[in-house]
Amino acid sequence: MTLEQKAKYSNIFIWIGVLAWVPYIVARIMQIDLPGIPFLVFHLIGVLGGIILRRQASQNDAPPSPLIQRLKTISTILLVTGVSVWAVYFGLNWLTGVERVITPFLITHLTLVLSGAGIKIYIFTAKK
Repeated sequence: MTLEQKAKYSNIFIWIGVLAWVPYIVARIMQIDLPGIPFLVFHLIGVLGGIILRRQASQNDAPPSPLIQRLKTISTILLVTGVSVWAVYFGLNWLTGVERVITPFLITHLTLVLSGAGIKIYIFTAKK
């Protein structure tokens, strides 16, 4: 697979992973109770698969400018922090035995992850 194909497929995988939640959200709006685990599995497979392909596609690129390097660092911190929100959520549920309201954690997760992803998209498109 060429580097261009890997870059193309990485975007497809990431979008599949993100859009995996659409049927779940629609079902919840329609008040149909579905387990979230299958959707989480598709989400993680798509997003993580896309990230791996994107890293492979950018291996042979020229070294980034200092600005791009700083933006990469900031976006990585945002993404890791956004995903780590769930460790806090599940940790609090486990330690206290009380299920927390998920909304603040979801809002924090989406804000940080979408911000980090937006910066990554900027970096990805700025190279061309």
